[in-house]
Amino acid sequence: MAEKLILASGSPFRKAMLVNAGVDVEAVPADVDERALEAPLQDSGVSPEDVALVLAEAKATEVSERRPGALVLGCDQTLSLGDEVFHKPADR
Repeated sequence: MAEKLILASGSPFRKAMLVNAGVDVEAVPADVDERALEAPLQDSGVSPEDVALVLAEAKATEVSERRPGALVLGCDQTLSLGDEVFHKPADR
Protein backbone atom coordinates (compact mmCIF):
# COMPACT_ATOMS: atom_id res chain seq x y z
CA MET A 1 0.00 0.00 0.00
CA ALA A 2 1.32 3.44 -0.92
CA GLU A 3 2.14 5.79 1.91
CA LYS A 4 -0.18 8.78 2.22
CA LEU A 5 1.46 12.10 1.44
CA ILE A 6 1.25 14.77 4.15
CA LEU A 7 0.86 18.30 2.79
CA ALA A 8 2.33 20.81 5.25
CA SER A 9 -0.33 23.39 4.51
CA GLY A 10 -3.79 24.48 5.54
CA SER A 11 -4.55 25.69 2.02
CA PRO A 12 -7.65 24.02 0.61
CA PHE A 13 -6.49 25.02 -2.88
CA ARG A 14 -3.13 23.24 -2.59
CA LYS A 15 -4.83 20.13 -1.24
CA ALA A 16 -7.44 20.22 -4.03
CA MET A 17 -4.72 20.38 -6.70
CA LEU A 18 -3.16 17.19 -5.34
CA VAL A 19 -6.49 15.41 -4.85
CA ASN A 20 -7.55 16.35 -8.39
CA ALA A 21 -4.28 14.85 -9.64
CA GLY A 22 -5.17 11.58 -7.92
CA VAL A 23 -2.80 11.94 -4.97
CA ASP A 24 -3.90 10.49 -1.62
CA VAL A 25 -3.04 13.41 0.65
CA GLU A 26 -3.69 14.63 4.17
CA ALA A 27 -3.30 18.36 4.88
CA VAL A 28 -1.62 19.29 8.16
CA PRO A 29 -1.11 23.03 8.72
CA ALA A 30 2.43 23.93 9.75
CA ASP A 31 2.96 25.97 12.91
CA VAL A 32 5.49 28.39 11.42
CA ASP A 33 5.73 32.17 11.86
CA GLU A 34 6.31 33.00 8.21
CA ARG A 35 6.81 36.73 8.68
CA ALA A 36 9.43 36.16 11.41
CA LEU A 37 11.39 33.84 9.11
CA GLU A 38 10.94 36.08 6.09
CA ALA A 39 11.99 39.45 7.55
CA PRO A 40 15.74 38.81 8.01
CA LEU A 41 15.93 37.17 4.59
CA GLN A 42 14.36 40.13 2.82
CA ASP A 43 16.54 42.55 4.78
CA SER A 44 19.64 40.71 3.54
CA GLY A 45 18.56 40.83 -0.10
CA VAL A 46 17.51 37.19 -0.55
CA SER A 47 15.36 36.73 -3.66
CA PRO A 48 11.61 36.11 -3.33
CA GLU A 49 12.15 32.66 -4.88
CA ASP A 50 14.66 31.74 -2.18
CA VAL A 51 12.37 33.11 0.54
CA ALA A 52 9.64 30.76 -0.73
CA LEU A 53 12.08 27.83 -0.61
CA VAL A 54 13.10 28.64 2.97
CA LEU A 55 9.46 28.90 4.06
CA ALA A 56 8.51 25.65 2.30
CA GLU A 57 11.37 23.83 3.98
CA ALA A 58 10.46 25.27 7.39
CA LYS A 59 6.85 24.11 6.99
CA ALA A 60 7.87 20.62 5.91
CA THR A 61 10.39 20.35 8.75
CA GLU A 62 7.88 21.46 11.39
CA VAL A 63 5.23 18.98 10.26
CA SER A 64 7.85 16.21 9.86
CA GLU A 65 8.80 16.64 13.51
CA ARG A 66 5.17 15.95 14.47
CA ARG A 67 4.84 13.09 11.97
CA PRO A 68 8.12 11.14 12.15
CA GLY A 69 8.62 8.82 9.21
CA ALA A 70 5.89 10.42 7.10
CA LEU A 71 6.41 11.68 3.58
CA VAL A 72 5.84 15.44 3.95
CA LEU A 73 5.54 18.04 1.21
CA GLY A 74 6.13 21.70 2.11
CA CYS A 75 5.31 24.49 -0.31
CA ASP A 76 5.08 28.24 -0.43
CA GLN A 77 4.73 30.96 -3.01
CA THR A 78 5.64 34.60 -3.23
CA LEU A 79 4.31 37.45 -5.27
CA SER A 80 6.74 40.24 -6.00
CA LEU A 81 7.13 43.18 -8.32
CA GLY A 82 10.60 44.63 -8.45
CA ASP A 83 11.83 44.83 -4.88
CA GLU A 84 8.35 44.77 -3.33
CA VAL A 85 6.94 41.52 -1.93
CA PHE A 86 3.17 41.23 -1.49
CA HIS A 87 1.39 39.17 1.16
CA LYS A 88 -2.14 37.93 1.57
CA PRO A 89 -4.54 40.77 2.34
CA ALA A 90 -5.66 41.12 5.96
CA ASP A 91 -9.26 40.68 4.84
CA ARG A 92 -10.54 39.01 1.73
